[in-house]
Amino acid sequence: IVSHDFEFLEKVTTCICDIEFNKMKKYKGTYSSFLKQKELLREDYIRQYNSQQKEIKKLEDYIAKNKVRASTAQMAKSREKKLEKMEKIDKPSFTTKPHFRFNCVESTAQVILEVNNLEVGYYYPLLPKMKFDIRNEEKVVITGFNGIGKSTLLKTIMGEIAPIAGEFKFSETIKNIGYYEQDLKWENSEDTPLNIISKDFPKLTQKQIRKHLADCGIKKEHVIQPITTLSGGEQAKVKLCKLILKPCNLLILDEPTSGLDIISRDAMLELLRAYMETGNRAILISSHISSDLERFCDDIYMLHQGNIILHEDTDIMLDQYGLLKISNKDFEKLDKRSILYTKDEIYGKNCLTNNRQFYQDNYPEAAIEKGRLDSYTYNHRKRRGNMKGLLIKDMERKQF
Repeated sequence: IVSHDFEFLEKVTTCICDIEFNKMKKYKGTYSSFLKQKELLREDYIRQYNSQQKEIKKLEDYIAKNKVRASTAQMAKSREKKLEKMEKIDKPSFTTKPHFRFNCVESTAQVILEVNNLEVGYYYPLLPKMKFDIRNEEKVVITGFNGIGKSTLLKTIMGEIAPIAGEFKFSETIKNIGYYEQDLKWENSEDTPLNIISKDFPKLTQKQIRKHLADCGIKKEHVIQPITTLSGGEQAKVKLCKLILKPCNLLILDEPTSGLDIISRDAMLELLRAYMETGNRAILISSHISSDLERFCDDIYMLHQGNIILHEDTDIMLDQYGLLKISNKDFEKLDKRSILYTKDEIYGKNCLTNNRQFYQDNYPEAAIEKGRLDSYTYNHRKRRGNMKGLLIKDMERKQF
């Protein structure tokens, strides 16, 4: 398996092959065990390197002081040979943590975005007519499985796709929107990251651009490579670099953690947490893996079977609900009283439960995901009328 889905890897893997410094090293155990082992080895490597550097300096100082004296020249020569034969430890060059920082300005508007009877799609509506607003300081996540319409909704709001019907309007105070789209599209596939940033920000010097790219985790050798020769994760970091350099007072992010390695993902989540804790700015995020974002957002909205569902009780959802992945044989023996929804898969069954802890305690053979809001999420509490956060009004709601 090659994957950036760390929760998934934690449940299924017994061996991790990690690639670093053009070398592969095998670690036995779960993903979390691998992380601990790797950290210990890194600390040990750094200790060995620093110890050797002290010894090298001590030998070099002795040689420099004593090789010209007749009485000590022989001992200096002996130490020189020892230094030549020493197997040098390479300088540590571990993957560094990116430093993301949005260039945001505050907004004074009470309502950032108003949407009236909006229908989105390409040839036919993907969702029913929507009427809602996003107010200042609100942090909203839209979640749902791939293809349900999350990206189409954001692209429509950003003016990239014409709406089928209805309208939307941003506040006049919103001059610049920080928009991150997950599609890796480039005007010129031969452009390098250096050229891409330079075109959008011509006042920056090459030295400044290189620093910004390095802060986002782009290696110096990749700065001058054609953008399409980079991995998806590296291309995503270049897009993030463009985003954080642009002043904005509203962020609209489509799958901002998709394709990022664990170090970059953690850096992005820390940045989003800091952004969300600051007042007078709003954010709208689309993500099909929302468990990273749920804890510090105001509201989470699930797109499911053509409906938008408000999950106001996020903490209850995260603590009580879960997905069970279980074989058909084990499913037959399962206590199904707290199973809300079941879907057939190649390996067996995917079951949504509102009593995750019960199955976690009594069925160790089942892989259980905590608080995942995806295509199997059950609309356990339907609400109408005024709701805090993103207000969904006058919308058809289907029973399912």
